[in-house]
Amino acid sequence: IKYTYELKNIPAFKKEYHSPNWAKAYPHIIVVSKSYTSNGQKKVLFESVKDLYAWYHSLCKEIGNNSDDLKPIVTQLTKDKKSDVEKIEALYYYVQDKVRYIAFENGIMGFKPEPAQNVFKNKYGDCKGKANLLTQMLRVAGYDARLTWIGTSDLPYDYTLPSLAVDNHMISTLVMNGKHYFLDGTEEDIAFNDYASRIQGKQVLIEDGNNYMLDRIPEFNADRNKVESILKLKIEDAALIGTCTSTYNGESKISLVGAFNALRSEKKKDALENYLRSGNSNILITNIHNPDWDDRQKPLQISFDIKANTQVTKAAGELYINADWEKELSNFDFDSTRKNDYEFDHKIYINTQVEIAIPDGYKIDYIPDAVSKKNTDYSFEGSYTNKGNSIMYSKKIIINKTIIRKEDFAAWNDFITSINKFYNDQAILAKK
Repeated sequence: IKYTYELKNIPAFKKEYHSPNWAKAYPHIIVVSKSYTSNGQKKVLFESVKDLYAWYHSLCKEIGNNSDDLKPIVTQLTKDKKSDVEKIEALYYYVQDKVRYIAFENGIMGFKPEPAQNVFKNKYGDCKGKANLLTQMLRVAGYDARLTWIGTSDLPYDYTLPSLAVDNHMISTLVMNGKHYFLDGTEEDIAFNDYASRIQGKQVLIEDGNNYMLDRIPEFNADRNKVESILKLKIEDAALIGTCTSTYNGESKISLVGAFNALRSEKKKDALENYLRSGNSNILITNIHNPDWDDRQKPLQISFDIKANTQVTKAAGELYINADWEKELSNFDFDSTRKNDYEFDHKIYINTQVEIAIPDGYKIDYIPDAVSKKNTDYSFEGSYTNKGNSIMYSKKIIINKTIIRKEDFAAWNDFITSINKFYNDQAILAKK
């Protein structure tokens, strides 16, 4: 039987910044090779996930791992560690830090993992190679670790579809105390028992001898990626000066740590200052108290002194105060020329508190009305509050759904308009 699908006069696909993977954005056809008949006999290929796993497992049995080559490094990494978690972290972070990820796949090696001892010796591997190395190191240390197949967030499928198109990634699953812990060796600077946005919520296929297990990676809310900034400022001429403490979690922390570690030592200070002022030349950052960049488990907290120039305007005896120079999302509307949906890198949570001391001889003459725009996918809350001797500016932005569909652009643009109306208002101080 021959099936023919024909499309005529359709517009070309347009590549645009932050477009979702086409598999998630456009209708498409996947041909599932279930079976064929040869000489009157049925030959099963992939009729179910059981068949898919059986083929994957047959490849894994041909890997040729040699655990003896891994025993010295496993012993070295775990000898001073007292708890299971400390030992697991030592092995996991070694694979993250010391084995480079190189996605080179040739022929069957696109599906078959490289032997663990080769990955260890070469100090590089693709996702399958790194997952296999980590799995074998955990086994040498006495833990129950399993190779695991998964499709990242680029793919909209799960294992109800028995096809090689379902997954594009491999990780390791640690089975401990009746719980599954998922370890992705290709991630950098991520903590044990934390999961990158690109695999959260995704179904996994876990090896179990001739059988298999299905599970799903936990999915976190936006507050996993919270960026919280607390500023205490005073007015000095046209500037706001004082201190800031910013705390980074989840993806916001991982991306900052990764970028910082990738820089040459002599460039780190200038690059960090530029990051903290968001590239704004009117902001001066000094006296940075560096955090422990190597602590994966704790939030990343950075404290520094700050001077924000041109944030205060004096006119007719009044002070006009612009408390926010970040103004996240202010230019984030979509015009009619965009053809594709928009996908954020990850969920977003921004919480900012700015306390501004009122100078002697002044009082609050006007503060903007509070704004609250909420729906299930994203929200904004902003307010100015009279605290007697100071003004408290608060802002909270939450984006819990990473894709904005084109049909929702109008509603999103209205959301941005409301935010900008709040951003463009100012607090006013008048002389007593």
